[in-house]
Amino acid sequence: MSYPDLIEQNGRYWITETNKENARCHEIPAGFIETIWDQFEIKKPTTDNLVYSFDSTALSFDKIIPLKTNEKISFDKGITVDMLLELSSSAPGQLLFEIRGENSKSIRMQTGEYGDLELVLNDGSNISRWNSDPGLLPPYGKHCVTVTIDNGPKIIQFIIDGIVCNGNQSRQFGWGRYTLEMKDFSPASLFIGKLLKRDENISGRVHHLRIFNRAILNTEAIGNQRYYMSALK
Repeated sequence: MSYPDLIEQNGRYWITETNKENARCHEIPAGFIETIWDQFEIKKPTTDNLVYSFDSTALSFDKIIPLKTNEKISFDKGITVDMLLELSSSAPGQLLFEIRGENSKSIRMQTGEYGDLELVLNDGSNISRWNSDPGLLPPYGKHCVTVTIDNGPKIIQFIIDGIVCNGNQSRQFGWGRYTLEMKDFSPASLFIGKLLKRDENISGRVHHLRIFNRAILNTEAIGNQRYYMSALK
């Protein structure tokens, strides 16, 4: 695409393009543009396409939560997991949760080796992994974490405490691609792992967890996290 331009008129938006032989004009939904522009002020949780929501009372250690509903839920566009997490240890390999589906497919979240989280996708035959940026999840505090799995471009993206992982000094990009086929992923249950304890009174845990059947926008994730972070103050 060459010579792109943004046109706004009477609250409507278009993006133009040309390849020097053909010119095209695409209208962009006004709500999408306005949501992006709200990124620096947004502080509210999104509920569009929210299909499951659990608070701390439901997220007991070593518990299996059925995810079956009477309504047919499709995850062909993607999935987002939004949570409030507290760690008491930075040890790797701690299981936060695993969303288990049919045909041995699963989505697993665990602690990584460098103060990060590792997402493990399993399509029943192959496994793909991607980690958040290192050093963003020190123990002894609560952290807002959002991971989006976009089945369109097949991209995984982490947002932690209002910061979009961009690779920082450890890699060129903060997002990663996967090649697995997860469009027909049909969640059946949610397993909550048991995080390590610092002492008898303080142990790591997931305080809330929400699942969307789409890859929410980074702006929406930041709004979710600002909302929950303000509630912690």
